[in-house]
Amino acid sequence: MSDTVSDFFSKGKIRKYVCDAENYAIKAATGLLLSSAFTACSPSESKTDNEESGVKTAYAITEKGDTLCSYNAVAKDSASFARLQKLVNNATKSKTGCSILKSVSKQGTTLTLDQIKSTTVGFFCAETNSITLNQAFGDATLQSCLIHEAKHSVQQNSMAFLPNYMYDFESNTIISRAKEADAVATQTKFSYELMQAGDSAAWKDLRLNYPEITHSFKTQAQKHGVDSKQAMKSAMMKWYDNIPYSSLYDASMIEYCTNVSQKTSAPKLRQMFTQTVNADSVVSRVCSLDGVSYAGTDGSVLKTPRTLSMTAESYTQAEKFQKLQMSRCGRNDTSAANMFVAVDGQPSEITFAKVLSNINKDQTKTTTRAYQIALGARAGR
Repeated sequence: MSDTVSDFFSKGKIRKYVCDAENYAIKAATGLLLSSAFTACSPSESKTDNEESGVKTAYAITEKGDTLCSYNAVAKDSASFARLQKLVNNATKSKTGCSILKSVSKQGTTLTLDQIKSTTVGFFCAETNSITLNQAFGDATLQSCLIHEAKHSVQQNSMAFLPNYMYDFESNTIISRAKEADAVATQTKFSYELMQAGDSAAWKDLRLNYPEITHSFKTQAQKHGVDSKQAMKSAMMKWYDNIPYSSLYDASMIEYCTNVSQKTSAPKLRQMFTQTVNADSVVSRVCSLDGVSYAGTDGSVLKTPRTLSMTAESYTQAEKFQKLQMSRCGRNDTSAANMFVAVDGQPSEITFAKVLSNINKDQTKTTTRAYQIALGARAGR
């Protein structure tokens, strides 16, 4: 049994940061876009043939020829190693890139450019403290992906909150979503800085994948400055607005909870999924850059309809693992009921707990769209 959600997903259950030039919303709807705040590497992917190629020390070199920092890299072949070096060196044009690379250096995270047999652009694996980029993709895509995955490495190594089986479903959802939203905001800032430095390839590529996020960041950057908290927070918050996209995280979290509930002894299961995370700490520690929180210290921002909504279909699946827990140990995690009902791809202000309350009161004839959606999904179980 996995001790953390990250461990579970590192066994290949979900891929990291799938991102290419196609419309990402369409891919999300068809199930092809599997991006997550969770560590995502399968056993086969996390083995980077260190025995054959070996980890070597490489150096991030700036345009002026100065050495920014060293980093660990797996040189699978001369061509891929040279390309990896190019991506790293190019990242030094950005203030954010320099900061993230220095953290990667300090943490001893290993970088690899390799062939991945999937549509995954890249992933960070906590088990091996390594980042793997898929050489099948172009440099523009890999450039910002490098920083995205590196930010996950920073989150992991800075001991920021990690989802685990002691937290309830709501808490794990808050943590995982915040981590991914922060990583996307960070790569957005990085790509914008590269564009300002005269290299617009990564920004143009990212704009195809995240048009609303990049537009929001650019607008706030032009108004308040590229280093402003407003620009980062706007990009971070905009990530939450694609509900079909976040539903992929919900499905994976439900799978994790189900897996743990099935394989854990009843006495131990009774103690699991019981703790609630301090949302104030999550927003201040996870949503930060260079140790400075850009989203404030009020965790309520992570518990609004915008940031904590879920589709009725996902909720009915969550009820299944709740019933499994109850049957196995006599208690269950009902925290998913605190989440808000997503209606036609938009958040509502009605929680699933409110829906359940009205069901218990036999007030099921309401014409409110959120109730109809939630009740319809429950009836279809």
